[in-house]
Amino acid sequence: MGARAHPQAPAPPQGSRAQEAVDLTSLPNLTKNRPAPSLFTPHRDQMKQRESILHIAFSALSLLASLTGCTRPLPPTEVPKIKKAYEHAREALKDRKFESVLASLGSEDFDHDYDSAEAAHDDGRQVLGKLQDADSTYHQMVTSTKTFALAKAPSHPKTNAYEGSDPGPIVLAKSKLRRLSETDWAGTFVHELAHRAGYSHGENDPEGKECTVPNLVTDLATWTTDPTSSLQGYCPALVRAIEQYSRDSVSDSGPRSPANELVGGRTSLALP
Repeated sequence: MGARAHPQAPAPPQGSRAQEAVDLTSLPNLTKNRPAPSLFTPHRDQMKQRESILHIAFSALSLLASLTGCTRPLPPTEVPKIKKAYEHAREALKDRKFESVLASLGSEDFDHDYDSAEAAHDDGRQVLGKLQDADSTYHQMVTSTKTFALAKAPSHPKTNAYEGSDPGPIVLAKSKLRRLSETDWAGTFVHELAHRAGYSHGENDPEGKECTVPNLVTDLATWTTDPTSSLQGYCPALVRAIEQYSRDSVSDSGPRSPANELVGGRTSLALP
């Protein structure tokens, strides 16, 4: 008896992948002259919205950390340096160099893209006034609680500090207490006071945000505390203002612009 014959499989239909390959070159080029979509370059308005949400979330987390005891007192070994840094920050805010340079900046010199509508048109004089008010409020808290800062583990590698829960202490990144200098921490205190004054810079990545109010006043406080510090990476408008102030300061006989006058114990800035 012969071997059983197996029925042959039916031939694949015309145009199937098994029978013939599709000539892709014959298809129309649907992507020609069309830019490839990108998931990593969202519209600036979307970026601002996302950063605003993240800023609120970070503030809420900072407040939650303070309430749940995640913050800790400063290590005793770091207290002298941080206390001096806080004092340097307060001195910088009242220094003639800081006041004159900041007051010379117009609203257009700042990057207000991340600020609220009520702060989006502030010029240097208004920024200075709000900073000094925030400093006065914060110092009242320090005087009453004897605590000028707390420490906690940072949630972002580029974070030096958190503004904390107003009117509570500013919270410093514990891992950076030893790494940063007194001058650096002085600028950080001014930076966080700028947040309490109502100004923002969006997410923590500083790239391209040197003209936001918190970052600009940080650099200005650093230069005020140490005039030999490099101006590299500063906001261009701030560099021009510092250079103009330095030129005006060469001659002690002429008034600096803008001139500073003390009225009733409070700084009043008036152009000559």
